[in-house]
Amino acid sequence: MASTTACTEAVPLVYPQEVKNDSARKAYKLKLLKDRPETLFADLYKSGEVSNLIFLTDQPLAWHAAISAHYPSVKKEGICNGWKIKIKEVEDPDTVMTTVNMYKNGTVMVQGNLTPFELDFLLIKERAQQEKSAPTDNNHTLPETDTTPTSGCPAADPEEKEPTGPEPAQDFTDLKVKFTELERELVQLRELISQQPAQDTRVQQDSSAISTELTKLRQDRDSNRRELSTVRTEVRELQQDRESHMARLTALTEEVRELREERRSYRRELTALSEELQERERVKEQLDSHPDHNQNPVTPIESSQNPPTQQPPSTPAPSLAHMLTQLPDLPPSHR
Repeated sequence: MASTTACTEAVPLVYPQEVKNDSARKAYKLKLLKDRPETLFADLYKSGEVSNLIFLTDQPLAWHAAISAHYPSVKKEGICNGWKIKIKEVEDPDTVMTTVNMYKNGTVMVQGNLTPFELDFLLIKERAQQEKSAPTDNNHTLPETDTTPTSGCPAADPEEKEPTGPEPAQDFTDLKVKFTELERELVQLRELISQQPAQDTRVQQDSSAISTELTKLRQDRDSNRRELSTVRTEVRELQQDRESHMARLTALTEEVRELREERRSYRRELTALSEELQERERVKEQLDSHPDHNQNPVTPIESSQNPPTQQPPSTPAPSLAHMLTQLPDLPPSHR
């Protein structure tokens, strides 16, 4: 019975860079199989994909019995220089899942669905070891084979030819899987087609909503542009008003400066006039205190001829403080 309690991975059969031609590759593979008997290798195509599983044993009969006993549904056949075991699916006995070719030189090649055999290899190997130690009986009789090479049955060993593609059984299995996938996709496609009208309606609704939202956004954009234009105009007018006020302020500042200069000039003139008036008052006081000083005597004849004339009363000169109070005061903004 197949089981996955014990599993192994096949060792990829990778050729060194110096091994280039076909004869060198064949020799290298044969040596590798002999150096590591009963080790499962994965033979590869040039593209890197696994073509088959292969290993070498000195007891092909034991392995034949172990493989036949491990799988519940097998068909044994004979081939040139060896034997063939066809492993069938349990659910579908008419379908071949994997083919095992066993040659008399000890080479075992597995083709078809390789994963189950790779997973069960350790269990099969353990059963083969048991078969090796068991006494030989008639139950291990192998099918008769033709040992004479014919045109339809070449005598070449499997390691003497390049890996071949999967057998028709593997192709049939792959086709069944693909057909199943296609059927599933077809069902999904039908469901999509049945749901298409509802999806179209929803798409139209979404498209209409998007168009409405887009129109609203465009209107908002135009309104924002108009507001921005108005704000820019107001800012430009404010800048012009500011420049006008600055020019007026500059003119007023210049006018205040000139008025201050004139005021200082007036003050200097008033100071000079005040000093001159003070000087005249001093002189007048001195003259008043000595009325007969330096006056020429008047003869009677002159006195009769020139009667004294009345002088008008002299007006006292205004004081400096009075004159300063008469100056007009500057407005507060000009001080």
